[in-house]
Order: sequence, then structure tokens, then C-alpha cells
Amino acid sequence: MIQEFLTGEDTSKHYANLLYQFEGSYGIRIFDSLTQTEAGRTLICTNRRISFLLYEHSILAKERLDYLIEHNYIAPSSIEDLAILCGKMVHQCEILKLLVVKNLKSNKEESKIVESMNQLRETEVEFYTILLHSLLDFKQEQPR
Repeated sequence: MIQEFLTGEDTSKHYANLLYQFEGSYGIRIFDSLTQTEAGRTLICTNRRISFLLYEHSILAKERLDYLIEHNYIAPSSIEDLAILCGKMVHQCEILKLLVVKNLKSNKEESKIVESMNQLRETEVEFYTILLHSLLDFKQEQPR
């Protein structure tokens, strides 16, 4: 599923029993939909729920990473990089939440919010790419 997140695939096509597939943006592509369209920019700049959802997404990533490290699923050589990137994602989301709240009062923060979203996207791509490679390396090292 990490690969699907990075490519923006709709995972319900593979993992759910749905009769109707919803058209939309999935995975990392949601950042593009939110930053590259007028409707998306309006949404992220005026709806605090988006920034809180991204914050919760980063907290869950940290908790999952902690679990994977604790249970030795991550190669020791990747742990430090992943921990730094995950901490960076959480911090970027905290800043994003504050920018959105500030924008609700001043209506002058759109460019900073979009820039923050783009930085968060880059960090997430880097984090999940390293995580995917680390997990694949772990899988290959396991005896069959």
C-alpha cells in the first residue's frame, strides 16, 4: 500500500469490495489537488480540518514507524533518516495548522500555506520512499 500511496493509486481497486469506484485524488496526489487548483487552495486555506487531518496522518506515521522499529522491521541503517523525516513531517504539519488558523483571521497566508503543503509533500515522498525500500530490504533478508 505504500507504493500505491506514492503513485496516488486508489487502493480500493485492489483491497476493497466496492461496486462503484469514486473518482478523485488518492495518496500523495492529494497534495497536488489541494495546491494546484483554486478550489483546493481555497479549501486548505479556509478549512482547518484539512490541516488537522494531515497532522493526524503524520502522527500515525510516527506511531507506525515506532512500532516497526521496536519490532525490528526496519534496517538499522534507515532508522535515523526515517526518524528525522517523520519528526520533520509532524513539525511541518504543526506549522501548517498554525498558518491556517492565522489565515482565517488575516486572509494573507495563502502563499505560505501552499509553500508549506509543497514542502510537506516533498518530505512525505522522501519518508515513504525510504520506508518502502527499508521494508522491502527486510522482506528479502527473511528466510523463506
